[in-house]
Amino acid sequence: MKEYKIISQEDDTTFQRLDKEELENKLNSHAQDGWRLHSVTCGQVTGGSRHNEYIVFLERDTD
Repeated sequence: MKEYKIISQEDDTTFQRLDKEELENKLNSHAQDGWRLHSVTCGQVTGGSRHNEYIVFLERDTD
């Protein structure tokens, strides 16, 4: 059986770029607990300033 987790990462609203180091640290931390990257999608968030939000889907075996 599989278990799934969703994490998100937003662009820096000033420079509109992804903090790759922060995302990498999150992924590595979850990997230590047995999570694997399943898929990634990106959506544009509207509001005071437009920016992107990256949605990361992780999975791991529950056995």
